[in-house]
Amino acid sequence: MRIVRHEARAAADRALHAALHRIVLAWWPILQQAVAAALAWWVARHVFEHDDPLFAPMAAIVALNTPRGERGTNAIRVVAGVVTGVLVGQAASTLLGRNYVGVAAAIFFALLITAAAGNARTTMAQAAVSAVIAVAMGGDAGLTRALDAVFGGAVALLFSQLLFPADPLRLLRRSESELLADLARALDLTSHSLRHDDRSSAFTLWQRLRPLYAAAAELSKACDMMVASAQRSPRRRNQRAPLQSELLSVAHLSLLGNSCLTLSRESQSVPPEHRREFAPAINEAAALLQMLASDPADPALRQLTVFSALDVVGQVPEEGPGRLKAAWESLRWVVHDLAIFAGAKPETAREALG
Repeated sequence: MRIVRHEARAAADRALHAALHRIVLAWWPILQQAVAAALAWWVARHVFEHDDPLFAPMAAIVALNTPRGERGTNAIRVVAGVVTGVLVGQAASTLLGRNYVGVAAAIFFALLITAAAGNARTTMAQAAVSAVIAVAMGGDAGLTRALDAVFGGAVALLFSQLLFPADPLRLLRRSESELLADLARALDLTSHSLRHDDRSSAFTLWQRLRPLYAAAAELSKACDMMVASAQRSPRRRNQRAPLQSELLSVAHLSLLGNSCLTLSRESQSVPPEHRREFAPAINEAAALLQMLASDPADPALRQLTVFSALDVVGQVPEEGPGRLKAAWESLRWVVHDLAIFAGAKPETAREALG
């Protein structure tokens, strides 16, 4: 009973810690959304004299309620969707009347047009909702919504591109750090499954590995997003050159992710009598990944990672069964890719391959 209470208390502590961590990350973007929404409402109400400017703050909230680096694009999507939906809704109500046929036609063509233009789901949803409002509430309501969306979108662009633009390099390095930490945890779990020869640990390992494929893909997507963000924001254009340099490191990080996943798979085929002797080397690789995750941009930390990584493959045995050799070869590639990501010259990294 005491063990159950201890585990419950530990789980509650972890949940509280996770919630506090999410609050630390989210409070500043949320504050921006609240202030932007209030400003959009004030502009629509007092500058343009809209009696009930509900859609202006809503547009600002929807536009800014997306990861940093995408907020400017999302603002354009919201405005484009609203304007498209209003125009289609106006046409549908004029031709078919304000009835269920007009509503259905307006939704269909609003979604069809935005889909044909290759727009995102946000644009399509805004177009469909605006089309319904334009048909159901008449022309004035639709036009008011379109104007309010423009006001809200303009305020969102002001916040996202001029006042509080995303820092592409910082966000990219945070993504690097998160992926490195995830890879370190996966290798730790791999080592644990080898030391204890535990099927449940192996199952947990596979469960942990599956999201890493998606995480690596998300990092590639984040690269494209950060480049676009640096190009659009006047305050971040000076980061374009260092950002291009960092993108080369990200390419090597993607290769490192693949190498770690291959190592985790290969390690499960190591003969049972050799698993315990192979596990410490994986532990050391995991520790290096975790160390670098603390600050991927630190030159001193990168240099230390290179030297320490090459020491890991110095433990490779000269003899052993084929499966063990294959696992060691996978570890060699992890060390090679880690050294390249950390800034080693290609000829230095090739030392890891023997």
